[in-house]
Amino acid sequence: MLYVEDNAELRDIFQEMLEGGQREVVACATAEEALVLWNASDFDVLVSDIGLPGMSGTDLARRVLAQRPECWVV
Repeated sequence: MLYVEDNAELRDIFQEMLEGGQREVVACATAEEALVLWNASDFDVLVSDIGLPGMSGTDLARRVLAQRPECWVV
């Protein structure tokens, strides 16, 4: 799972909450960083804040789904 949140405190808390069992969570702060990570790995789920600096979470979701429409986006 790839988790995108620009607030460092929230990012750390939610990453810890989302991790567990067989699920690994990779967290980052920007949509641009998320795209690099997404393209370099085989994530099946994207969880993103909408209001990010630079590219919005909505635009990130559109790009991810355009590449791999079978993936889950939250």
